[in-house]
Amino acid sequence: MAGNVREWCWNDAGGKRYILGGAWGEPRYLYLTPNAAPPWDRSATNGFRCARYNNPLPEPLAAPALAACRDYSKETPVTDAVFQIYQNLYAYDRVALDAKIDAVDDSSEYWRKEKVSFSAAYGNERVLAHVFLPKNASPPYQVVIEFPGGWGLFVDSSENLYITSNDVEGSIIRSGRAVVYPVLKGTFERRVKGGPSGPNTARERVIQRTKDLGRIIDYLATRPDIDAQKIVYYGFS
Repeated sequence: MAGNVREWCWNDAGGKRYILGGAWGEPRYLYLTPNAAPPWDRSATNGFRCARYNNPLPEPLAAPALAACRDYSKETPVTDAVFQIYQNLYAYDRVALDAKIDAVDDSSEYWRKEKVSFSAAYGNERVLAHVFLPKNASPPYQVVIEFPGGWGLFVDSSENLYITSNDVEGSIIRSGRAVVYPVLKGTFERRVKGGPSGPNTARERVIQRTKDLGRIIDYLATRPDIDAQKIVYYGFS
């Protein structure tokens, strides 16, 4: 039923109530993302499901479920020396890119789509990216690099990015800017299935994605049709 209406749940979430599953017209990531709303919210996308239990529910199932949220405004900043150590974790050697255009789709009246790949800054891996070049402007193009929503962690392929001429990405391209949609480590075709998991693995994945972003900027700087001095980062969610 996900994607029909979002469904009220009994559990309290700090004065709100969970309302899960996502609804029509909402971003796709809400299908899997915890969401809560004031219990008097009467949006047209709200709904509920009736259930009859054969036995009383165990108490923990109906208990409040508060999401852990870290308040960074209350954290004590580290010293400049310690910050430099953290920053160095994200540094990488700028080895040869070995860049390739693997596929071209010129069917849209608004843009040319290129699927490109180049060497990652770690291991023996390739970074993938989809480059959308506007047809209503002349190079060099300003660029928007998009970080995908949460669905990128659960979908096996980036081939269908659902970009239309009227959504955010399509509007950006029609404004005369290029859009780069990267396949970062752990997303889409580069999903990591199985293997170790935990805080150290999660930290390493963030570092790898940051290096991927750096390599994407390195790649864009090699293209004469791109203005590498005018790059914008767009995080979807």
